[in-house]
Amino acid sequence: MKPLAFVHVPKTAGTAISHAYGRSDIYLPGHVTYEEARKMYGETPVYFSVVRHPVERFKSVVALMYASKDPELCPIPELQRARPGLTLSGFTGMLLCLMTNYKYRDLLLIRSQTAQLQNIPFTIKYEYLDAGIIFMSYISEQAVVPILKEENITKHDKPALSEREHTFIKNYYHEDMARYGYE
Repeated sequence: MKPLAFVHVPKTAGTAISHAYGRSDIYLPGHVTYEEARKMYGETPVYFSVVRHPVERFKSVVALMYASKDPELCPIPELQRARPGLTLSGFTGMLLCLMTNYKYRDLLLIRSQTAQLQNIPFTIKYEYLDAGIIFMSYISEQAVVPILKEENITKHDKPALSEREHTFIKNYYHEDMARYGYE
């Protein structure tokens, strides 16, 4: 049996994967890039990650930031003060701030999935998580296939987007859209 290592892009099934496998059955290095995970665990494990539609992932990031009281997860003072929610124009301003301000662009929460997963051997689309876990169990020669217990354990209210905001996010994450086949 080959060990598995899950390279977790924020807001792409991390809770589901850790609950499905358990801490003893898989390396869970946290929110790191593929290259950082390889430095931690070497070449032995079978590395995989889950990718998610960039717009849905970004909406989940924003919902997490709204819900969080942790300044590391919600680094923008305006967003912290605006709780419990923002108007659509406030969301647009926050969106522009996150994606265009150099201070926030390198946050793993904001960085593209493509940038975090350069050269990773296996990616599973979030939308096909059950089938992906079965595939990874086969690749790693595990005798037991883990079962996902819940679809989305960390649900938050997600913001509604205007067409303009939707387009802006798709354009910002154009590499993810193309690489992972999202429209």
